[in-house]
Amino acid sequence: AETLFERYNALDFEAVHADLQPCLPETPGTALDVGAGAGRDALALARRGWDVVAVEPAHGLRERGEAYARGHPVQWMDDRLPGLDSVRALSERFNLILISAVWMHVPPTERERAMRVLSELLAPGGRLCITLRHGPGDGARVFHPASRAEVERLARQRALIDITPSGTGETRSDCQGRDEVTWETVCLQ
Repeated sequence: AETLFERYNALDFEAVHADLQPCLPETPGTALDVGAGAGRDALALARRGWDVVAVEPAHGLRERGEAYARGHPVQWMDDRLPGLDSVRALSERFNLILISAVWMHVPPTERERAMRVLSELLAPGGRLCITLRHGPGDGARVFHPASRAEVERLARQRALIDITPSGTGETRSDCQGRDEVTWETVCLQ
């Protein structure tokens, strides 16, 4: 957890999520960061005025992320896709849901349910932003192939449309310099 905490937080939110910036709603509201990891994204959103619920199932990362974001409007929870049962128990809907570097961990057989749950948590007019990781796994965790076409198909079933601005949804290189890993951003509303 300490190694991942340092690796994730060494990267700048703006650099990692350059494609995400045009997709962020102009007015901050409530945000859900699913798979918040070390807290980099949750803290960056909180500093921009968002009230954030950060979900991280890994105890060590969640504990470090909570300490990292202390003093900011970030509520940490132990939860996971596809069900997000604890988040759903809040009976809250979110203006922004961020799923960064998580979708490839959700088994394909559970992605339809995950998209249903996410769409139900989204406030009217809210945005769901997903970063897709392409490339081999790291050998320590389970990775499943993910595609923009699959995300768009699942989104259409939930009446969500792709609003990714032209030129920002292209596949881009990895911020950690891994040649075999690329990223793609999909923004839905």
